[in-house]
Amino acid sequence: MQFRKSLNACAALTAEQVNYKTLADAAEISQPTAKEWLRLLQGLGIVYLLQPFSNNELKWLTKTPKLYSYSRDKANLTYYRDSNAKEIDVIVEENGRVHPLEIKKSANPDRREVRKYELLDKTAFERGSGGIVCMCEEVMPIDEKNCFIPCNLI
Repeated sequence: MQFRKSLNACAALTAEQVNYKTLADAAEISQPTAKEWLRLLQGLGIVYLLQPFSNNELKWLTKTPKLYSYSRDKANLTYYRDSNAKEIDVIVEENGRVHPLEIKKSANPDRREVRKYELLDKTAFERGSGGIVCMCEEVMPIDEKNCFIPCNLI
């Protein structure tokens, strides 16, 4: 029963930073047990821990991964958060190029969200195309490098 509560807590905390105290409290278990069970779920491929983007040229605030559900496809994915609370939800790294993505529940998110992608220009990586994954109906350009991406395409 406690393991099931732990699974439910993981599902409820998807896209949040891992917090072992919250997981432990939800499942009524100790924090070391919550950590071990999460490690087990990760080993079984049920959950994926998205690691924060780290780069010597940018200061980042957190080393804590975010919790996500399993995916068969493996890609080099990270996220970024700095001490000024600037955050990029997902960074896809490919061939020395980074592709920033925001994830929004709205069908019409604020296009200014892509301005924070300029943070990545301070790195040695080339910034590739990116965008905002949202509830829009079709792909729509935001600027020359970014677009709104319907979530049903993923």
